[in-house]
Amino acid sequence: RPCSRTEDIERCKGCTKGDLWTLFDTFQAIDRGAVGAVNRPDYVWALTALGPNVDFQKSVNRARLSEYFRETSKDLEFEEFLRRAVPTASAADFSRMLRRGD
Repeated sequence: RPCSRTEDIERCKGCTKGDLWTLFDTFQAIDRGAVGAVNRPDYVWALTALGPNVDFQKSVNRARLSEYFRETSKDLEFEEFLRRAVPTASAADFSRMLRRGD
């Protein structure tokens, strides 16, 4: 169900505000070139450099990054990263998540 105005502040379908910030921070940490996309070499680097971090592990597992980079070498942009991490989000919820990430 879509978020109500009260819930909009803290939660959307499948993702709390805290979850969103953790996903954003993880993506930003992996995106070493600050280009708005994660590539396979950056992901492999992050596995070693950030691997022990619990939030990192939760985020990359949630977005199924290992699966993604096994299937393709194409760069993964933030929007697609979020879609993979929160597949149950409605279009309205997803729009709110992107606004929060700005």
